[in-house]
Amino acid sequence: MVFTESYANLPNYLVDRSLFGDSGTNPETNYLLAAAHRTLTSRKDFYEFPQGQKLLQANGICFAGKWIIDRPSPFTGQFSYPTESLVMARASVL
Repeated sequence: MVFTESYANLPNYLVDRSLFGDSGTNPETNYLLAAAHRTLTSRKDFYEFPQGQKLLQANGICFAGKWIIDRPSPFTGQFSYPTESLVMARASVL
């Protein structure tokens, strides 16, 4: 959770050898290699994972706060003045 309260239940996934496929350099049979490649190269926001769960995740944090535009700007929408809204976002290193 982004706030000070702790999780009631943490995500819990069974991790076993079958998630990673065969060893070797073929990404069609080495799921861990394919996941590493996808994590480093894909710019997609959403992705269906072949094994049903994400094997690798880029380092990052979640944060919450307020988006405030407090001075006039030539922009529209969320960038127009005055704008104030809640924000919940994830920022990653990639």
